[in-house]
Amino acid sequence: MATFTVGDTLPPLTGTCTSSAGVVNGTGAACVAHISRPDGTILSRAATVSATGTFSVTWQAGDLIVPGNHAIEVEVTFSAGAVQTFGPVTFYVQPQIA
Repeated sequence: MATFTVGDTLPPLTGTCTSSAGVVNGTGAACVAHISRPDGTILSRAATVSATGTFSVTWQAGDLIVPGNHAIEVEVTFSAGAVQTFGPVTFYVQPQIA
């Protein structure tokens, strides 16, 4: 499980989109990450997905402001229009000490 600290904007969150058929080829696909925060709010961010199925979410200021366990699912829309969702996967945001 990845761990971030409240206020972080680096590193990006990355993972791999896999299905029962193996790693997904994301060439030409659009990708959106939906993040469920512990307070119940949902944050949606554009993401990228590569030919090798690796997704990446680049954080913006204010994205990681709620401490606790978060869940993320990645929605991939392939070039032919089909949609597939991967996850959820969890990550943790720890409070700042100072």
